[in-house]
Amino acid sequence: MTFLRYFGTIVVLSLCIFSIVGIQKTAAAASDSVTISGSILRQGALDANFSGRPLSGTVPLTVRFTDTSTGKPTAWRWDFTNDGSVESFSRNPSYTYSQAGTYSVRLRVINAEGTDTETKTAYITVTPSAAEERVTALNRYIDHLSLHGWSKWILLSSLRSTSHDLENGNDRLAVNHMHEFIQEVRWMRWVRIISPPQADYLTAEANAIISLIQD
Repeated sequence: MTFLRYFGTIVVLSLCIFSIVGIQKTAAAASDSVTISGSILRQGALDANFSGRPLSGTVPLTVRFTDTSTGKPTAWRWDFTNDGSVESFSRNPSYTYSQAGTYSVRLRVINAEGTDTETKTAYITVTPSAAEERVTALNRYIDHLSLHGWSKWILLSSLRSTSHDLENGNDRLAVNHMHEFIQEVRWMRWVRIISPPQADYLTAEANAIISLIQD
């Protein structure tokens, strides 16, 4: 009996030790944790972008714009001269620049989640046409002639009209105004307001401008 009591005591103690060890392991396992730091990136966020072709040329210059935005925009607001005015709501529009200069272009894209804007500074360069450059040179020549005020005004008025027509793409009207200019030069030569050499130069330049316009 003494042996049995001694053996039972050992068994009971062993079970208690195993129970305590198991509880400790369970508690240790329960206390284990993993900490992950960082930020969650929003998928499909809007990112406005675009391209244009060609980026330079003479007046009038037609540029084809292509939307390359990401994030699936559903609406587009194009400002082709970055002056605060929206000129197009199309996704891939075209725009004709009728005056020489350097232009910045702005695109705003929109979807249900928000908006984003891309501005390309000094993106488009438009240079005067050969005809416009010739008209400008002729304008400077006349401005330096020693003519009566009204005579100079008549000649310069025709050139201003020609320049305006060219800027707006009205080639036919520009040619008509240059023909009027030639008639004015011939009349001023006849009444000796301008000298024959001056008249010959003005007429030759006017005919050269007409040829450039009609090419």
